[in-house]
Amino acid sequence: MRVCRSKADGGDFIVVSAYLPYDSITPPPGPCLEMIVEFCEKECTPLIIGTDSNSHHIIWNSSNINLRGEQLIQFLMKSNLMVMNSGRKPTFVNANREECLDITIASCELSELIHSWRVTDLETFSDHRLIKFCLRGNFPNKEPFRNPRKTNWNLYRAWLRSKLENVDHKDRYQSVEELEKANREITSAIVEAYKLSCPLISPKPLYRNSAWSNDLEKQKKELRKAWNKAGKKGRDQEKNKALHRALLKDYNQAQAELKEKCKRKFFEEADSIPAYARVHKILAKDPTVQVGSLLKPDGNYTADSKDTVEHLLKVHFRLH
Repeated sequence: MRVCRSKADGGDFIVVSAYLPYDSITPPPGPCLEMIVEFCEKECTPLIIGTDSNSHHIIWNSSNINLRGEQLIQFLMKSNLMVMNSGRKPTFVNANREECLDITIASCELSELIHSWRVTDLETFSDHRLIKFCLRGNFPNKEPFRNPRKTNWNLYRAWLRSKLENVDHKDRYQSVEELEKANREITSAIVEAYKLSCPLISPKPLYRNSAWSNDLEKQKKELRKAWNKAGKKGRDQEKNKALHRALLKDYNQAQAELKEKCKRKFFEEADSIPAYARVHKILAKDPTVQVGSLLKPDGNYTADSKDTVEHLLKVHFRLH
């Protein structure tokens, strides 16, 4: 399960990606997702859930209704959540069957802002099809920023020195006005020198993937070509399907190996730095990550960012 908090012009909302195991002994959606829904209801925070439900119900256009589907529908009705699926296109397709198992769920306040929900034909290298939808609203853009650690200090000192030469220095200022004027000129020189020696940096893409390589990109292109050929009927269709399955297996294995290599490298680097810096490194790995609500030992979630930080300090640094 993955949970993130996002912002729009209407305020914060929470997005959840969840897998509901078909062999779970507890009825769907399960205790973890139930706690998230309860938290959002308590905090009046809108919620979007994308889930592989492993549940059947005609509400999301499954071929039949099973017990898990009935249990999930009862929970959604009790929690005032809406199913956003539309159309009859299956979300799960393999060699044996086609079914609608993947559901998009939203709270009432967000359901009116979701439109153009659809199942695409894009290759996902999985039995599950890619689902897309649009969410109305204005989302904040990442503004360019300056990183003080990237400052060219030699340039800063040289530029500041040349600017301060033009400032009228006095051993004693006769009035408040003269002192304020000198303060404005020096402050302006410092700011101008800093801006010149530390240029603006454009934010990196939101969804950059560090576990990627040129070889994987080539494999992905070949796999997409094989998938297109496998979908065309003809005497070579079975041969093309077998080729697609072989390429998919190689692609998944190469991707898993690269992810494991990146993870191993990351933890090796993290082990060489202090614990507090290690936490910062983990959070800074993805520029979109922010510390949100954490589950405390008493079963409750942290209420705000201050509560979250205090909980982290207490757990990792044993502050009393």
